[in-house]
Amino acid sequence: MTRATVLALTLLACKGQPGGRGPVGPVEPPPSPVARSVLDTREYGVLTLENGLRAVLVHDPDAPAAAAAMVVRAGHLADPSRRDGFAHLVQHVLPLGSDAFRDPDAYRSYLQDNGGTAGTRLHAESTLFHFDVRPDRLEPALSRFTRMFVAPRLSPVAASQERAAIDAEHLAAVADEARRVREVERRTRNPIHPASRFDAGDARTLAGDDLATELQAFFAAHYRGPEMTLAVVGRESLDDLEAFVRRELARVPGGRAERPARPPLFLPEQLGVEIRVRPLGDVRALELVFPVPPVGGYPRERPLDFVASLLSDPSRGSILAALRSRGWATGLTASADGPDDASLLRVHIDLTAEGMAHRDDVVTLFFDGVEVLRRADLMALYAEHDRLGELRWRFAPELPPDDLAVTLATSLLTFEAEELLEGPYRFRGTDPTVLRDGYLAALTPAGLRLVVVDPGVVTDREEAVYGVPYAVQALSEARRAAFVDGESGAALSPPDPNPWMPRATTPLAGPPTSLERVPDASLEVWHELDPSVGPRAAAQVRLTVDLADPKDRARNRVLAALLADRLAGPAHRMAQAGVELRVSAVAGGLQVDAVGFDDRLPEVLGVALASLAAPAIDGTALELAKLEVLRGLGVSNDPLQAVYAAVDDLLLPGVDGRAAEAAAVRALTVDGMTAFAGRYASRAHARILVHGNVAREGVAPYAEAVKAVVASGPVALPTARQLPAGTLRVRMPQAGTESALAVVFQGAPDTPTRARLTLLAQLLRTDLHAELRSRQQVASRLYLGSIDRGGLPALLVGVGSTSRAPDDLLERLDAFLAERPALLGALDPAVFGAVRDGLADALEAPVTDLDARTARLQEEVEGSPAEAVAAALRALTPADMEAFARSVLVDAPHRLVAVSPGSAQAGGVRADCEYPGCGVVDSYPTPERAR
Repeated sequence: MTRATVLALTLLACKGQPGGRGPVGPVEPPPSPVARSVLDTREYGVLTLENGLRAVLVHDPDAPAAAAAMVVRAGHLADPSRRDGFAHLVQHVLPLGSDAFRDPDAYRSYLQDNGGTAGTRLHAESTLFHFDVRPDRLEPALSRFTRMFVAPRLSPVAASQERAAIDAEHLAAVADEARRVREVERRTRNPIHPASRFDAGDARTLAGDDLATELQAFFAAHYRGPEMTLAVVGRESLDDLEAFVRRELARVPGGRAERPARPPLFLPEQLGVEIRVRPLGDVRALELVFPVPPVGGYPRERPLDFVASLLSDPSRGSILAALRSRGWATGLTASADGPDDASLLRVHIDLTAEGMAHRDDVVTLFFDGVEVLRRADLMALYAEHDRLGELRWRFAPELPPDDLAVTLATSLLTFEAEELLEGPYRFRGTDPTVLRDGYLAALTPAGLRLVVVDPGVVTDREEAVYGVPYAVQALSEARRAAFVDGESGAALSPPDPNPWMPRATTPLAGPPTSLERVPDASLEVWHELDPSVGPRAAAQVRLTVDLADPKDRARNRVLAALLADRLAGPAHRMAQAGVELRVSAVAGGLQVDAVGFDDRLPEVLGVALASLAAPAIDGTALELAKLEVLRGLGVSNDPLQAVYAAVDDLLLPGVDGRAAEAAAVRALTVDGMTAFAGRYASRAHARILVHGNVAREGVAPYAEAVKAVVASGPVALPTARQLPAGTLRVRMPQAGTESALAVVFQGAPDTPTRARLTLLAQLLRTDLHAELRSRQQVASRLYLGSIDRGGLPALLVGVGSTSRAPDDLLERLDAFLAERPALLGALDPAVFGAVRDGLADALEAPVTDLDARTARLQEEVEGSPAEAVAAALRALTPADMEAFARSVLVDAPHRLVAVSPGSAQAGGVRADCEYPGCGVVDSYPTPERAR
């Protein structure tokens, strides 16, 4: 039944008495089949095709983009026997052409040419495909999208190319510590359960000459109507969207995919064990993994999510608070994991060296925390979780189209239609028996798989995929008993009632206002009123101080870590009550962001700033903060991340390289950090930005919170360094088997340049992917985008390769870029205009997400408003872009090349210096950024 039919029946039902009288009073539209938040004005429709495919349709007449998402219930656990990674290969090949659109690039190229993007994601039990596009281009994009699920080409050439790409991804991931640990954990499960197998695949597991036939068989077996959920968001009516979906997807075959019964995930001897893993780097962690009752029968109750939330709470009396007070751990997270048939609770604890030396005491303390929860009033805590979730849901903002499509298509796997958007927020319907006797009772030493990650562990075997040294040993009865009978001495307690529940949730009346500077003698205060966001607002405080000494950046990072750690407990409870508090180090100082229900925001901001005013730094907290910062400063095992870090260090001021900064961090003392924190109180430039449901006069409490802490004054804002004329080449240490290349083309600090760089990135991205990854098959990873560092915009290209040295990659990249100016100049004006206008439309579209709006307003405050960039974009022509590309990419007046040689590639690497020896470059003056 179409929506038009439902509406007609509703109108008939509203008629008055027989005899021809019309409706009495206004006619209400049919109720939404999907529960909506107060701020959600979109129309929803839900349908099931005759072949079993389920879909959610969304009509939004003001949508800034159109979007769609398809979820197929076939993830890597559906891999055929002895074909590890096969679902991953399907994920790669499926978008590369169909019977109606045979060009492998037809789908992605159309999206690029029309301001869109595409993505895929592989999970254990499902695969997600999604895209967004200009709102007036939905139907052509959706045609290309849906045909891949009806009649994909799955060609032998594409299969061979993507097998090579998957193998390159595998080689690039060899140094990924998390993947290495997870692979050991997989390989120590029941070997006949599919969750014990290598999920990504490589050239060995995907070898063979008839991949196309195997792909067709896999597609036919799993890509069937009842196994697929679709969401489409567009400006079109629900009737038009329904007609399109029925027409395009009716040919998807029906019938359920065969789902063989699975054996137990673990054999008896695989529980109650310690799994020791030796990492590549200086990493120390514990993972406590427990099998628990499957959560599939409790979609609305979400008992495992609730238990994980309680265990992750860092507030006073929590497990993490006790561990931190002893200097044993820097972080703890608990999460639900596992396949549909075998749920797991996974608790990850990042340890210090001392914590690793006391790892059995850490486990004992964890079990003490579990026992505290067993004795707690679980239903009171559960009811509070649901109240807070319901409050956040009631005023949840409209999601961007792409996020909305992904959320709806994914939720269809779990929730009934009415709860597709509401369900993930709520905790409804459970009882103490399920929580205490089902899930908490499963957390015992007998069911524990204790994963110990430490460079010093003794191992006796090697995992086959990544070559990880590990060992497995049964936990002795004495150790198991000690875990639960021992006394940790920690003063643990369940969470107190949440003190941050909003007291008022009333949106302001009246029209919105534009961004304006509010007069204030000592502060820089900006304000914008937008009642459309409901009873929510965002406040950002940017504090800038003099960080001229290169060691100051290290001090600033550590101070931010200290404040974030101190506020971790309150921030967790605030987040549960719908307010996010974040403290971070930024170029030139510190930034505090508070986002959520507006009635508590000034109070939230005051709590954060009070921590800065009276840091009361103790030795244990300082050492933990230093450890967190040092982990971030270490040269990454990921070579691309290593070269990206070098790019930031070379472009930003006050940096002499990561090694020097790490040495400065290690040398920090309590007295030195206390003195440094005092700089913010004695003199800092304070900029306050408040927007959302706050009237102009309501800004005063925010300003007073800052004035109570900071003596504000003029401070020069940090600027980026201008690269020397020509090309600066810097070599990073080898970080793994993969080689990496990052190339920066620096531009001038003006709006026209920002517009041109944004458009250039959009015009080149897909072509670069097709050239280096698909055709030449030399790139395992690619990135191309515009960046801004300290007011200087630039184009950044990143390339990772498992088969070519950086110099070879650079030659290929240069050859590609040398051809681009002429090709840009010869672009079809209609295609060029679609890409250009799509970017401009996106910049001008209203932003409902408060964080995204903050970013927009920041750009306006700093002199580069999105509207100005959009206007500059709309004026561009192919001839303009030809000239600009030639001047920036070919002539390259200011270019940085950062490389990291991989162990698998032969050949030298040209470099002007070894990093961080290139750390000193000329400063580029941008006086307009001084405040």
